Amino acid sequence: MKLVARPKSSPLVSLTPLIDVVFILLIFFMLVSQFSRWQQQVLPLTSDSKSRQSDARHFYISMLPKAKFLLNERPISWQQLISKLLAQPNTMVTLAPSGDITLQQFIDVKDRLNNVGISNISSEFSSDEI
Repeated sequence: MKLVARPKSSPLVSLTPLIDVVFILLIFFMLVSQFSRWQQQVLPLTSDSKSRQSDARHFYISMLPKAKFLLNERPISWQQLISKLLAQPNTMVTLAPSGDITLQQFIDVKDRLNNVGISNISSEFSSDEI
């Protein structure tokens, strides 16, 4: 009996199943991923004369660039603003952007106010900002 040596050949590995698994995982992660949260924002608008009336139940907040705020035309920090608004519940707040405030910055401030429990917020835009 004569032993014959087999020719050395590398085993064939098919990449097709691996590619299939990679594409299935890619599709799965694309379907379950949430890249951004889309929400509808309601911005009730007020007129200039009604919103600037100063009374104990109404605050007029001007948003300035670089995260600065004016409360009834007086400078105020964010912490002071929140503590003042929370000290008087059920107050009406008018939020007005001024300067180079982007819509995203405006929405962020509105969301931060909502997160601390201030929900009675209206918005004021001048005619050149709309």
